[in-house]
Amino acid sequence: MNNLLKRGFAFVVALVCCIAILPVTGMKADAATVNYVYSGNGDYIYNWGSRGTVATFLSPNAEAFYDDHVSYDVLSSYSGGTSKSNVPSSAMYSALKSLMAGAHSHITNYSETKDLYQYTDCQNSGGKISSFYSGKAIGPSWDGGWNREHTWPNSKGLGGSDENDIMMLRPTSTSENSSRGNTAYGKSSGYYNPNKESNGAYDLRGDVARIFLYVYVRWGNTSYAWGTGGVMESPEVLLEWMEADPVDTWELGRNDSVEAITGTRNVFVDYPELAFLLFGEEVPDGMTTPSGEGGKKCDHNNFDSGTVVKATCTTGGYTLYTCRTSGCGYSYKANITQAKGHNYVSGVCSTCGEVKPVEPPKPTYATTLVPGKAYKLGLYSTAKSSEYYFMGTMSGYYGATDTAYDNGVDVFVENASGGYYLYFKDGSSKQYINLVQSGTHFNFTYGSSASSVFTWDSAKSSLYTTVSGEICYMGTYGQYVTMGVVRTSKMQDTDYLARMYTMDTSSNTPDTSCKHTNTTVEGAKKATCTVDGHTGKTRCTDCNAIISAGQTIPATKHKWVDADCYNPKTCSVCGATEGSALGHEWREATATHPKTCDNCGLVEGQVPPVTTPGGTTVGDGTTVGDGTTVGDGTTVGDGTTVGDGTTVGDGTTVGDGTTDADETTDGTESTTPEVTGPIDTTDVGNGKNNKKNDNYVVPIIVTVVVVAGAGVAIAIFINNKKNAKI
Repeated sequence: MNNLLKRGFAFVVALVCCIAILPVTGMKADAATVNYVYSGNGDYIYNWGSRGTVATFLSPNAEAFYDDHVSYDVLSSYSGGTSKSNVPSSAMYSALKSLMAGAHSHITNYSETKDLYQYTDCQNSGGKISSFYSGKAIGPSWDGGWNREHTWPNSKGLGGSDENDIMMLRPTSTSENSSRGNTAYGKSSGYYNPNKESNGAYDLRGDVARIFLYVYVRWGNTSYAWGTGGVMESPEVLLEWMEADPVDTWELGRNDSVEAITGTRNVFVDYPELAFLLFGEEVPDGMTTPSGEGGKKCDHNNFDSGTVVKATCTTGGYTLYTCRTSGCGYSYKANITQAKGHNYVSGVCSTCGEVKPVEPPKPTYATTLVPGKAYKLGLYSTAKSSEYYFMGTMSGYYGATDTAYDNGVDVFVENASGGYYLYFKDGSSKQYINLVQSGTHFNFTYGSSASSVFTWDSAKSSLYTTVSGEICYMGTYGQYVTMGVVRTSKMQDTDYLARMYTMDTSSNTPDTSCKHTNTTVEGAKKATCTVDGHTGKTRCTDCNAIISAGQTIPATKHKWVDADCYNPKTCSVCGATEGSALGHEWREATATHPKTCDNCGLVEGQVPPVTTPGGTTVGDGTTVGDGTTVGDGTTVGDGTTVGDGTTVGDGTTVGDGTTDADETTDGTESTTPEVTGPIDTTDVGNGKNNKKNDNYVVPIIVTVVVVAGAGVAIAIFINNKKNAKI
């Protein structure tokens, strides 16, 4: 008996241990159990969920996304539509679109999505990618065995940023992608049904319904929504699938991951209840949702008297009625009125006091081209009432575009033989835009070399080039907004030609309704000897239009003064010089002429003529009357003529700076010329030697006596102030 009890106890212990080590499946998780795993740089979040595990809670990031202004209670209070035709015009549609579009801070491009799937669609933090329909392990490297599935097909209204949105673009094995093609989702014959029976692993009906709603609302793609020509069979099938296949943690985790990349979420994953309210239906009783709002059931027969919210300048008014049943809290808006709008008087709203904001400049396409100026290569879609700008990347065989001007890449033109090259910069390298033929297709492309020479069509304000003998423009057609080739042989009225957009209004056509009373001149500059000037462009300060582009003022060119002995060839306008001074060319002295420069006539030893600031030339006997220091530093103090031996009467320093040594008793100098030179240091007759290195002045008085008809007698008298020998 004891052995039997022991064996029974051991069996129970073993059973408990086995149960303890079994995988914990089907256990309810909650927000507290979510453990976010981030990428190495901390920018991205790995999908933390599991496929097929129903989500019965909102993740922490989901709860943080919906603040008090956009809580479920607020969003669900808006009225939806009553039929598929008026849903897009409903208040709820507008509110949900505004929420998702407003939070969308980064638009993914087609190329980067294949590298982002390691975060959004890999289980176990970066392992293999889970193929959307079957769950087959693919990737994560781009190996050609898988591709990107447009759950909303390109051919059904996508074009531009919406076709590259990672929320809709899902990684799928090549065979699964081909199997679905672009067939609309639905349960009737002729539709593609992504249920478990079709895929063999997971029920994807709710998944595709929620993705459909995201594109339908976020991107406003309503033209190709319903029927075999659209994406979803009907609103009835949509809502049926929303309830039959509830949100799993894989979808919720992916919503967190996509939000980390793009900034926005799919509200129909977090709150699938909103899908029913959007189409004017009650949320099904007991419907399983992450928020748990779908499980609430109330007859809503106990509303309060309503709270009136008055319209303001910027927000509409309404009456808010709230159900008073305990635990319900449901409310709805009625008596909705539009916002009043501002009434600006002298720039200030008379109603609310707001100062009228200065409207930012709007991009307009150029009517003339300026090489080297930055433009955006864009096109205007009348179908979508928006401009789309080339982003510098490709979307398949087309140039990817975006509605945000700043997301467009700067595009430039440069002069080429016969027209222009068109390029943008990728880092420091130029990428030239070319239109080429590949087989039967004409493609928009770019590369490091230019093969297309574009011509400016001033009538269309667009560039064209010749491809295989046919004139082709850049642009697109129909519902598409990617950048392609528009052939003149197939040009249709619905085509949108690409143009060069700019924020600089100088390229715009002036506003002819303005009288241009007040103008200003900008950018005027004088011409120099070597650089052209400009009269400046005239801008109207009333309408900001350019009235006149102005004219170029040709460079004045140098006015050269020939070089002389002292100065190089010099411009009399700007002072620029060329070459060097000529220097003196001396002609040797003769018996009758001193050594003289043949260029300027200067006698060797003579002070060169120098022009004073007043323009008076000195050094050659010219009178200077203002005491100005001139030439080589000679000072003239009394205006007396100098330079030719004339007496200076006050002892002023002249010539080479030497002062006359034998002034008269009345303070005037003798008229006797002086001779200076070294003295012989031998005995001078008094028995004493002069000191070495002494220099003595020996005045020599030379008297020239001219006797008419009898000859010349010369007497030399030596005045020996000190004993010296001559």
